[in-house]
Amino acid sequence: MLLFLASILLAAVFLFLLFNLFDKLKRVEKSIVLFLSICAYGVFLFELSGLLGLLNKPGLIIGLQVIMAAFALLMNRIFKIGIPKPSLRSIKDFLSSSWQHIKKNPGLVVFGGFLAAIYLVLAFLQFRLPQNNIDGLLNHLSRIAHWMQQGSLRTYSGFNSIGTSYPYNNSLLMMWSMIFLRSDVLSGFVQYFAALFTALTIYAFAVELGFVRKASLISGLLFLTFPIIFFESGTSQNDLLVASFLFISFYFLIRHFHSTENVYLALSILAFALAAGTNQYAIFAVPGYAVFFVLLLWRNRKKFLSYFVNCFSLALLFFALFGSYTYIQNWISFGNPMGGEFVS
Repeated sequence: MLLFLASILLAAVFLFLLFNLFDKLKRVEKSIVLFLSICAYGVFLFELSGLLGLLNKPGLIIGLQVIMAAFALLMNRIFKIGIPKPSLRSIKDFLSSSWQHIKKNPGLVVFGGFLAAIYLVLAFLQFRLPQNNIDGLLNHLSRIAHWMQQGSLRTYSGFNSIGTSYPYNNSLLMMWSMIFLRSDVLSGFVQYFAALFTALTIYAFAVELGFVRKASLISGLLFLTFPIIFFESGTSQNDLLVASFLFISFYFLIRHFHSTENVYLALSILAFALAAGTNQYAIFAVPGYAVFFVLLLWRNRKKFLSYFVNCFSLALLFFALFGSYTYIQNWISFGNPMGGEFVS
C-alpha cells in the first residue's frame, strides 16, 4: 500500500511540474487534460518498465518514477514552465457561480444527484465484489498476471492468442494498482473514470458546438444513464477507455479548428495515439479524423509544408510512445501487427 501511495504521489509531482503548459485552457479542459495526462504517464511508465524487465520489481519502478520526476523538474527549470498557482479569488468565484447555477436548476441538480448516488454505489461495489466478467478474466487480467510473473510485456504462449496480442494500454493502466497492491480491487476504476470523463467531454463538446450549457450538461449526464455504460464502467475491459480517448481527440481537434491554438492539436493527436494503443477498432475513426485534418490543411495552405510536417512529427512521436508497442511486438512475434496464433 505504501509503495502504491508513493507511486501516485510521484505521478502527481511529475504532472504538477508540467501542468502549467496548459495554463491557458478552460477549467473543464484542464480536468480532461489531467485524465489524459495520467493515462499517458501510466502507459509510458509501464511500457518502459516492461522493456527493462521491472514489472515484478515494484521498488525499481518507484526508482524509475523518481527519475521521471527529476526530469520533469529539469524541464520546468530549463523552460521556466512554473507551477500552478490557483488563487483563492478564482476558487471563490467558481463556487459562487456554481451555487447560482444550482439554485436556478433544481431539477438538473436532482437528476445529477441521483446519478452521483448510483455511481458512488458502483464505486463501493468495486471494493466489495471481485472482477468476474469473462472478457476481463480471459484476456485483460490474465495477461497482467502473466506479465507480473515474467517481469516484462514479452509475448507468451497460451490457449488464447488475444491476451498476448491485443493492444495493451488499458491493461497497463489496470496493472498500475495490481503491481503494488497484489490485488485487482482497483482495476475496474480505469473504465469507471473513463465513463465519467467521457461524459465531461460530451458536455464540453456540446458547448463548443454552440449548445447552451444546460442542454450540454444534460447530454453528458444522459450518457451515464445508458445501461451498457453503467454496467461496463465497473469492469476490467477496454471499450469505455478507447471511447473516452476518441471523444477527447475529436473534441480537441474541433477546439484547434476554432481557436488555431497548437496545444489543442497536440492533445488531440495524443488522445488518438492512446486510443490506437487501447483498441485497434480506433482505426475506424481515422476517416472522420482525416476529413477534419484535410480541412485544417486547407485552412493552413499558405504554410502547408511546415504545418503538415509538424502534425506528422507529433503523430509519429505520440504513436511511437503511446500506441505502437503492441503492434511492433506483434510484428516481431507473428509477422503481423494485429497478432496471430503463437507458436512456441
